[in-house]
Amino acid sequence: MRSPRNRSIDALRRRVSSTALSDDIVQQVADPVGRHEPEIVMSRRRRLRTLVRDPAELPDSQRTALLGRELDGRSYSSLAAELALSEGATKMLVVRARENLVKSREARDADCDDVRVALEDAHQRGVRTTEHVRRHPADVRRVRRLQAPGP
Repeated sequence: MRSPRNRSIDALRRRVSSTALSDDIVQQVADPVGRHEPEIVMSRRRRLRTLVRDPAELPDSQRTALLGRELDGRSYSSLAAELALSEGATKMLVVRARENLVKSREARDADCDDVRVALEDAHQRGVRTTEHVRRHPADVRRVRRLQAPGP
């Protein structure tokens, strides 16, 4: 009985996490009363989208372990049985998921000029850029797309 339930929950999580939030839903959560300044509302919307998007971008096993542990309050042994891993490997998945969420946030918050300098330096030296720098442009492209003036 437990396995079909968990599969259903996982399917729902994937569906919810892969679905873009409509502006109506974001508006209701970000500003339920409508009394706030536009800057505050936009900031709340960005945080909400990030809260949904970042875990959705984690590898499936990390996302399942993290959400099971943090949202469902499940034990490591229960998660390990579901994922067919050892308890230690399950703990490591949760740790890696948390680390990846932190790295995503740091890359998003990084100064664009610093990233540009790091890219130029890596290009001149003929080496690969750091993970931090590689994560940054994807987030910057998303922001630029959102900030682009409408037709």
